[in-house]
Amino acid sequence: MTAAALQLAGWSAAFWLALGLHARLGSGSRTRFALALLLGAALARGGHALLWGRPLPGPDAAGAVSVLFVPLGLLLLRTDPGAFASLPLPLAVARVGCLAAGCCRGTSGELLPLYEATLLVALHGALARGALAAAPERFAWAFGGLRLAESRWRPRVEGAPLAGVATPEAVALGWIAVGALLAVRRSVTKPGRFRHASVTLRTPP
Repeated sequence: MTAAALQLAGWSAAFWLALGLHARLGSGSRTRFALALLLGAALARGGHALLWGRPLPGPDAAGAVSVLFVPLGLLLLRTDPGAFASLPLPLAVARVGCLAAGCCRGTSGELLPLYEATLLVALHGALARGALAAAPERFAWAFGGLRLAESRWRPRVEGAPLAGVATPEAVALGWIAVGALLAVRRSVTKPGRFRHASVTLRTPP
């Protein structure tokens, strides 16, 4: 079985797991969530070329994606909060597929995908125990922070179209900023905030 086939098997398993978790939460449209995942996968493919300058040549080309762009599909299609709570565990499964395929190892050894998968499982538990409404910003903060912390162990590839601008570190910081924006938006749209009390005038009999 080729590395690309192993990677695709991991992503397929992650996709169906995400759909199952989202259905269990019952927090929004399953069709919109599925479309958001597919859009995220397409963006991950393009994001890899943007950050690393190519999809990988040879047999690994089919699996060349950047996980940093997967959650962007959920934002663009304006999915429900449960969509973000459903994402960390499937991403962990996808990372196990990367480990089996022998890719994304970085420069610190062969277990970087396993470390990342472990932290994503922990994030899944944290989001499952927290308030569902806060899941989007908490996911964005944790996801960006995790990718920023591990970026030092990933190899550098020259020749990216926007090298020095759209770096993996910049995208990770972008997710942290997105988390802050989502938190602010939720705070100002929370029921009961910024509402003017209405006064009804009655004419005495």
